[in-house]
Amino acid sequence: MDASYLSAISGLAGAVIGGLTSFGTTWLTQSTQTRERAADGARKQRVQLYVGFTKQASQLFAHALSHDDGDLGELAKLDAIIAHIRMVSPPQIVAAAETVIQAIVNAYACPNRKLVELREFAANGGLDSLHTFADLCRNELDGIRQ
Repeated sequence: MDASYLSAISGLAGAVIGGLTSFGTTWLTQSTQTRERAADGARKQRVQLYVGFTKQASQLFAHALSHDDGDLGELAKLDAIIAHIRMVSPPQIVAAAETVIQAIVNAYACPNRKLVELREFAANGGLDSLHTFADLCRNELDGIRQ
């Protein structure tokens, strides 16, 4: 074989290998960035969803502790948020959200509490359902970040 052919083939092989390496690196970088953007978007969506649920549930819980008349419209809004949570969240978060709603309904069934009684209620774990929900959400969001 002529030396010039060997030199040309070696040059072409080097160019092909270099091109494939560049392509592979670019493809890997782009796919990693795409996955990170998707995870970040999912995380932001869930943060907004969980914050919305927590705000709505806290307000309704406070109302339930101090009033006998439940607001079905507000409970319906909370149920709509849980429906969204069911679509995107793991079962343990859905169960925790349902526990929060059950605590709110139970609070409406109990006698109204005075401000002094609320401190004892909180100290005895009356707000644990909200805390459990928040802890589960934080753990899930930390897993999405990784």
